[in-house]
Amino acid sequence: MKEHQPDAMIFNMGQPTIRWVGNENGLASDPVNYVVDRTSDTQYTDSSSGLGTAHYLPPECDVSLRRGWFWHPDDEPKSTEHLVAIYYQSVGMGANLLLNLPPDTRGLIPEQDVRRLREWKAELDRRLSGPVEATAEHHDGGATLSFPAPVTFNHLELVEDLSSGQQITHHVVTGDDGELGDVVGTVAGAGPAEGKTVIVEGKTVGSRRIHQVPVVTAKRLHVKLTGVGGGVDGGGRLRSARVYTGALDAAVPLIPEGYEAPTDAPE
Repeated sequence: MKEHQPDAMIFNMGQPTIRWVGNENGLASDPVNYVVDRTSDTQYTDSSSGLGTAHYLPPECDVSLRRGWFWHPDDEPKSTEHLVAIYYQSVGMGANLLLNLPPDTRGLIPEQDVRRLREWKAELDRRLSGPVEATAEHHDGGATLSFPAPVTFNHLELVEDLSSGQQITHHVVTGDDGELGDVVGTVAGAGPAEGKTVIVEGKTVGSRRIHQVPVVTAKRLHVKLTGVGGGVDGGGRLRSARVYTGALDAAVPLIPEGYEAPTDAPE
């Protein structure tokens, strides 16, 4: 591979350049660490393999459009809502997404599956529309995000500056009580700070962290960054930040209750 396809990615084995996220549901969990010294081996056991030393191995979230990896006449593609939820919990968590499209007995992608993919793309485009870029001013302990004018949004995207490696281990986004417009809804697990309203919080940021938040209007946001290594006050830095304003009616997508990809071990 290194001779004939030197830029090919190697998944999880030999001398890997990417690693398995640890499930076949297409879902990453917070934190998403890009540097690890072990990789999960298989979905059928809890075993893992040591790498000897730490390696840069971003996780890949693998999942099939249908329930199984191969086409079956009694199976059907996942719902658009399910696919949007997968996107938020893979790409939106700073991981890679690999979506399997099983060909049918004609050797073609079924039209039903093609329609679902187009519906998925249209819904993602709708939700992540109307971007408004923020100006980030870094200071000890985090950054202040400023917008040209008050903006009403329900999606927030943060991108970490990875030039010195992944450093951010926790982040909290707040707005000033006196400047923040009404927050429509509640933020689960986030308590208010003195003089501020917590909009959302999480652990890593990485290459792209997308938060769907209650509809809120703000001209300025504060991001508290906790981390390791260099950066401002050792907490890391943001490379960019933006909000999306185009789909304020979008509900939070859910994974079907009890869903698990098939985990029967092969014969």
